[in-house]
Amino acid sequence: MTVNGKEDTGLPLVSVGILNWNRKEELRMTIAKVLESNYPALEIIVVDNGSSDGSAEMVKSEFPDIRLYELGCNTGIAARNTILFEASGKYILTYDNDSEPATSSTIGEIVSFLERHADVAALCTNVINCHTGKSETHGWEKYATAYGSEYYEGLFVHGAGMAFRTRCIQATKGYPEDFFLGLEEGDLTNQELRLDTIGYVLKSRLS
Repeated sequence: MTVNGKEDTGLPLVSVGILNWNRKEELRMTIAKVLESNYPALEIIVVDNGSSDGSAEMVKSEFPDIRLYELGCNTGIAARNTILFEASGKYILTYDNDSEPATSSTIGEIVSFLERHADVAALCTNVINCHTGKSETHGWEKYATAYGSEYYEGLFVHGAGMAFRTRCIQATKGYPEDFFLGLEEGDLTNQELRLDTIGYVLKSRLS
């Protein structure tokens, strides 16, 4: 069995979701970066938020194995719910069209972490700005409630670069449909996701 051209070797299936609106070139680069992953069991889902720049046509032409959902208009952040509730993997990774895994081993590292920590519902990875080289999640440890050997337990999720345990995220209502952009992560955190741990990676460069 293959998923997006990757051999399924019995490892947990990972659904990688990418949200896009009118950034065809950035989307192409993000997809290419995900496809460089050495993790062998992937499905890639692209949700196009009503783009008018040919993004959807590019995906269909250049990446025909990808699951593409074309929305008729820009619905904002709620479009991520298509990824969350259509994914069939054990884990879901969400990226925007201008974000990507840091290395070819990133996805495998995330899966390994979640397999070792069954109590973690969501993993906030360390987000590195590729232009400055600085961490955009640096200092989040001040919000920690408990420390583990590999991560600390946080209070809220962030946006791109998130990893979710599918059964946990699908127990929520997803992102609020009446929030177009901004504060949606806080709303999601306050839903049923609270009943499990949110892990923050403190040192490992996972994204």
